[in-house]
Amino acid sequence: MNLLDKKFGLALLLGLFLWACEDPNEIGLNLDPDIQNLEILFTEIPLETNMVLLDSNNTANNGRMLVGKQVDPVFGSLTATAYTELFPSSGTLTIPDDATVDSLVLSLRGNYSYGKNFTDPQSIEIYQLADTLSIFERYISTTPFPRENTSIGQGQVVIEPDSASSFTITTHLTNDYAEWLFGKMKTIDTLLRNVDNLNNVIKGFAIEPGPNSSAVLGFNNLNTDSTRLTIYFSSPDDTESTAYAFYFNRNTTLLNGNRYYSRLDYNRTGTPLEVIDNVHTEFAPVNDLVYGKAGVGLLPKVNLNAVREFLNAHENIVINRADLVIEEVQSFENNESPAQSISFNLVDEDNKLQFAVNPFTGSSALVLRTIQRDGTGLGAALPVLDQPLTVPFNDNGDAFVGTMSLSIQAFKEGLLSDEDLFINAVNRSNTVNQFVFNTSKIKLKVFYSTFD
Repeated sequence: MNLLDKKFGLALLLGLFLWACEDPNEIGLNLDPDIQNLEILFTEIPLETNMVLLDSNNTANNGRMLVGKQVDPVFGSLTATAYTELFPSSGTLTIPDDATVDSLVLSLRGNYSYGKNFTDPQSIEIYQLADTLSIFERYISTTPFPRENTSIGQGQVVIEPDSASSFTITTHLTNDYAEWLFGKMKTIDTLLRNVDNLNNVIKGFAIEPGPNSSAVLGFNNLNTDSTRLTIYFSSPDDTESTAYAFYFNRNTTLLNGNRYYSRLDYNRTGTPLEVIDNVHTEFAPVNDLVYGKAGVGLLPKVNLNAVREFLNAHENIVINRADLVIEEVQSFENNESPAQSISFNLVDEDNKLQFAVNPFTGSSALVLRTIQRDGTGLGAALPVLDQPLTVPFNDNGDAFVGTMSLSIQAFKEGLLSDEDLFINAVNRSNTVNQFVFNTSKIKLKVFYSTFD
């Protein structure tokens, strides 16, 4: 067994004992003779943390469309707009020549809401897109997209305290648009044959916050009957209407399915965070507070220089357990909880997220380099990339506590280079949760041993 294997073996073994024992002094009673005389030491390393604003976030085809407004005296204002194509129902449809449209109904199933005021109804406006979303374009949180000027529908919903994650907006679109769409269905034989034929003609929808919007809503179930556009039509002798449904993201692959994304317009003017005026640039805490917000890419950046100095001061060190702890995370009123879980992304020298490199091809993989769970591929080392450490928010303790023992050992052994960490919401692309903590409340708590 070489020295590196022995260190990781000791780290795994001692880590298990630390998890099992409430008192670290209990460790060592029945260990292997090679390590039973090791002393368990403890240190607490303060972590310098600044803030970085990314230039954009990938909000396309992620299972949820975001729509709404949020105004916060510190974070600023946020406006979310969803752009989406439609997907035709499977099977064939025969429309009688004498059929006329009865109504056109849009149903949007919501599973997410974030904002201060839910007393008033939350409203949306629907517009027809002026162009077709292209499979060859990359749509992100800052991508603008043209739409027609005339609204084709409005809807609203009152978010009850017990339904903040389960609600539905159902609204009738205008008669003019319903008749236009039905006319296309009757006269273009190939319209309903596939997603491209459909959207080359009808383009799709822009769903924007209405005048009574004070929260950001998230609509999911995009491939079920819960979220769909239904057109009802009948002939003069019919006793009931025939229904035909269009869906949102009926097929989840970009090649065969429809496209959708959320645009997030973020403005910090007049707030304490207006000092963050450039992307991919480090900014110091504001009044000793560090801010993070999902969706818009406002991320705390953890500087690990103090950790590296500690590791370099010990030639032979075994990390038994290392917890990155963020304490006293600020609470917010009503339905503005902190991010429900966070992860730790590796940062490159340009303050950008790093993407993994496939060890076999040398090309970048479509996965972020992220601190991995203990026990998976030496912490964060390749080739394991799909088991990221996710840290849930502890409501009772107002804290995040992430155990990354083997990753810290990997920094010591050179398996991870001189990189720092972004703190990112796990659902960074389809939520807008924010979190705040004092810069003095983030630390790395380390149990370790040294040997000759």
